[in-house]
Amino acid sequence: MKKALLVLAVAILSFAGAGSLKCFGQSRINNLIFNSTDQIIGLDFTNTDAPEIFYTGKKANATIGEGIAHAENEQGEIVFWVNASGVYDKNNNLMPGSAGIFAHPSSTEIVISPFPDNPTSYYIFYNNQLCSSLYYSVVDMSLRNGLGNVVKLNTLITPGKIFAEGLEVVRIPCTSNYWLLANECGRGLTRFLVNEAGISAGELFLANTINTGGRGELDYYKGKLGYAITFSNRCLVADFNPETGVATNLKNISFSATNGTYGLEFSPDASKVWVTDLSNRDIFGNLSGNNLFSYDLSTGLTKAWSISNTNPDCSGQMEGLGQIELGKDGRLYITQIEGCQVVVVDQPDSENPNILKIDVATRLSAGISDHIQSDFLDEDLLLNPVVKSQGPLMLCTDASVLLYFDGTSEGKQLQWFRNGNGIPGATAPTLEVQQAGEYFLQIANRAGCASASNIIAVSDASIPALDFQREYNVCESPPLVLSIPHAGAYAVSWSNGSEGPATTVTESGSYAVTFSNGHCARTELIEVVIRQKTAYKIPNIIIPNGDSWNEFFEIRELQEAVSLQIYNRWGKLVYTSADYQNDWQGRDLLQGTYYYKITPNTACGIEQTGWVLVMNGSATEK
Repeated sequence: MKKALLVLAVAILSFAGAGSLKCFGQSRINNLIFNSTDQIIGLDFTNTDAPEIFYTGKKANATIGEGIAHAENEQGEIVFWVNASGVYDKNNNLMPGSAGIFAHPSSTEIVISPFPDNPTSYYIFYNNQLCSSLYYSVVDMSLRNGLGNVVKLNTLITPGKIFAEGLEVVRIPCTSNYWLLANECGRGLTRFLVNEAGISAGELFLANTINTGGRGELDYYKGKLGYAITFSNRCLVADFNPETGVATNLKNISFSATNGTYGLEFSPDASKVWVTDLSNRDIFGNLSGNNLFSYDLSTGLTKAWSISNTNPDCSGQMEGLGQIELGKDGRLYITQIEGCQVVVVDQPDSENPNILKIDVATRLSAGISDHIQSDFLDEDLLLNPVVKSQGPLMLCTDASVLLYFDGTSEGKQLQWFRNGNGIPGATAPTLEVQQAGEYFLQIANRAGCASASNIIAVSDASIPALDFQREYNVCESPPLVLSIPHAGAYAVSWSNGSEGPATTVTESGSYAVTFSNGHCARTELIEVVIRQKTAYKIPNIIIPNGDSWNEFFEIRELQEAVSLQIYNRWGKLVYTSADYQNDWQGRDLLQGTYYYKITPNTACGIEQTGWVLVMNGSATEK
């Protein structure tokens, strides 16, 4: 498709300066296609600040072009489009099997619905102008290397019943099913359930006896259903529950249109309904009166504008305004019938919207591709999303496993759960897990529908601290045996090369012992001190005079507990300590020679006896 940057002829305010742009969830579709008897064009909203015009090189092979629809993929690329001339692939070539489609060039709408159970197949719904039979065809996009074929053509849906031209497809929230909505002439609005079983018989859900004559646009948006009734200069608006297919709070709104209300669309916040007059020329061929109207659903206030073609290079004579569609940028886009401009309503929610125009190099007709019904991806549930893992699912101490979702998450809300409870702040496509539990990801789409992923079970395979002796302080002895009495099923290895729950050592040092369960390992250290039996170094004199020299009876290199007994020369016990701390001075004794006995409290010491001279300045013991 040939594309060009749009050129704007400003009616009230320049396009670039008319407020900030917003992307609206319901209108996420990336393109609008405008029917034309000269050349069908489109707007590409990849860049919402400056949508591009593209030219298809095709035209409606009739004196008017109304119904047109298209479908897109997740990348915003057109998959195929259809009008009364046939079904066209993404290269604008007529699909095999589509010749002879019963869609009429003067029938207001064509709508598309994907197969609920097959994402590569689509229904196309249409009638044959005014009040006539309702048909469907089927496109299979898996054929022709993704370019598609029409595999079923002109299948009658309701033999013996006739329906008006306005059609709509509405996604049933949180399912992959749809409602096909149509007005059965003489009875009222009817719904058809489109599900895996096919297309159900129609059910009347909003009776009305207004003589519709068959013409006018039917539209659903944000719980509102609107139907422009061309030959009565009015529209019906009701609340529509897409879950139940029930309509309530019907309003019958009249407009001062000249020849018939035709196009209909809701504002982005659904507070207003906008309608057009398809022909506001008088009997002399002059534009007369208003052709664009807005109705405030809260206040009942109607506003009106008279829009004309101001493109000086246009060869056509504008008849009126055609269909209305909401763009990705939150503006309304309206086609001029036989004019060469796209009318743009900027800030359509406000009380004072701006009316802009885009010049195009072709005469336009009445139809715009119905993007709301073709915006299937906006309701994509990501049914049964798959969560994957990176790393083992059996956790070891200080280890983690990464859970991740590598599907499309744009415009969706993500929430991770552990053991059925939401994890605070865990809303990213990835989750680092350091705790055992059952994890899954819930994904909610723009419509608030949630779908849960597969469950990934993460277990704790870490090895707890075992109960064993971690320090040894022994004197020289036969080889020391280090043992793990509660090793259980763990494989045990030692830093000295031994295997098993025990090892023999003969030297002091740090010995690493490693436990393994086949998934995780835990290493701990055992400190071993092996000392030799040595005699104590004992002073033979103490002088407790306060000069810090020889103040105490000090057993040098004392490393273990000992008991001490001091005797005088007559064998009388004058001092004893069961755990001597090098703190005896003999201040209360007479100066003289005393005898000691050192008894080790451990097996590593040597019992020693000897004498010590106490010189404390007291009288000498006689």
